[in-house]
Formats: sequence, structure tokens, C-alpha cells
Amino acid sequence: MLQSNILHHKIRYMFRSIFLSLAVLLTMSASIEQSFTLINKTASDKNSRILYVGLDNYLEVKDETFTGIEPQDDVTLQQNILTIRPGRPGQLTITFLTTKGKVPLTFSVKYVSDANVAIGGQTNEVISKDSLLTRPRLSLEPADNKDTLFDGYKIVSFTAQLNGKTFEITGKDFSSELLAAIRDAQKGDALTISSVKAFNEAIGMTGKFDRKYSFELE
Repeated sequence: MLQSNILHHKIRYMFRSIFLSLAVLLTMSASIEQSFTLINKTASDKNSRILYVGLDNYLEVKDETFTGIEPQDDVTLQQNILTIRPGRPGQLTITFLTTKGKVPLTFSVKYVSDANVAIGGQTNEVISKDSLLTRPRLSLEPADNKDTLFDGYKIVSFTAQLNGKTFEITGKDFSSELLAAIRDAQKGDALTISSVKAFNEAIGMTGKFDRKYSFELE
């Protein structure tokens, strides 16, 4: 009976020790992760944990304890900048090495959302002339409104077509010639936007959108 009690206490002590060790380890890991600074340079949300299939995703590490990463396919490191080009959607875990220990971080990997062109913030296929003339400028809007990928991109050029005339525009604002053509347009005429090019200054990346976007005037 005495031996049974001693064995019981030893087992309880052993499990308690294991539990405390795991608790300390998890607390240390959480503490390291909380203090680890990682900036997403591709999405406009610098804290985003989203990566995109087929794109070079740039992450900047700002942490004095950072020493490297565990080798991994589709992930390269140059100084403190990671370039990640995932090949399929899902989850991707990257293990960062620091002087305090390893920091595994998991990212969601998704396909790039379709981009819509907005005129004055509107993406409706039917748009009034007054609205066009009041806010005559383009912007990019993701089809998935939770996607922040395009938030950092500013339109630098596009082509507009209206009533047989073609207008090559530099910047996001409509030219005076295009505005004059809109004033002369009739209800039901179609304004077509194409060859949209946008630039993300933060990462020095240019995006080209070759599809056509058509707006009916009313």
C-alpha cells in the first residue's frame, strides 16, 4: 500500500512537472512571437498575414533578435527582407530564427482577387454624367472587399474610349478632352476603360490590368 502511494505521488509529480514545463515553453513562445516585428510590404495592411499565389510577397523583419529562417521552398531571404512566392492556396508556416528561440508564423495563402475599376468610388455599370463630371478619377477596388492587396496601388495611366474616340490618360484623373467628350455624350453611350496600369510606391511594384471595364452613361 505504501509503495502504491509513493508511486501515485511520483506519477502526479511527473505529470505536474511536464505540465509546468509545457506551460513555460508555450508562454516563452507566445512572448517571443508577440515581440517579433514583421511588416507585410505587399498588402496595404502592414500586419496582414495573407500571401498571394503567383506574386512575389515581400515581408520585412524589424527585430534585433532576428538571425534567419529555416530553409524552405518558395521562400528566400536577403538581409531582413523575405520574398515568398507560394504556388498554391492554403496555409504556409515559416519558422523565423531569433536569439531567443524559434518563431513559427502561419500565413493564409490565397489567389489574387479580381480588381474592379471605380470611377469616383463607384463600380456600378450604369453611372450618371453628373457623377462622372463631379468626381472624374479612377481607383482600384478588389472584388473581395476584405482584400487589402490593391489598397497600396495608385493608377498611373489608362485608356478610355467614348463614341469612337480614344483617350490615353496619364495619372488617375480624366483629361480635359475626355471630360468634354463626356459632356457631349448622350444617355446610353458607353465609356470603356482599359489598359489600366497602377503602381505601389511602397514596394516599387507595377500592376497591369488588361481587361475592359464598361460604364453606361445616364
